[in-house]
Amino acid sequence: MSEITTLHKGQFVLVDLVDETIELTVENNVYSRSEALELIAELEQAEPFLSERQEIDIVVEGGMVVEVNGLPTNWEYCITDKDIALEGLE
Repeated sequence: MSEITTLHKGQFVLVDLVDETIELTVENNVYSRSEALELIAELEQAEPFLSERQEIDIVVEGGMVVEVNGLPTNWEYCITDKDIALEGLE
């Protein structure tokens, strides 16, 4: 049985990871102009999931993360900082 993970679900577009294959499903086949424009906008949001790689730039200043660039639209992120003594530096 395949393992299916939904990466993006919109009004028209569904992007699933099926085992190791990314599948794009577009519902309906006929679109009005307004639906087509909405579909284009939604495809732009789904595009990062269709790429083989998503590059994310993390800007660190003074040992602190100050900016994260390249995240897909509507993604959020959380950074945790755990002070752990490195081996050999104690």
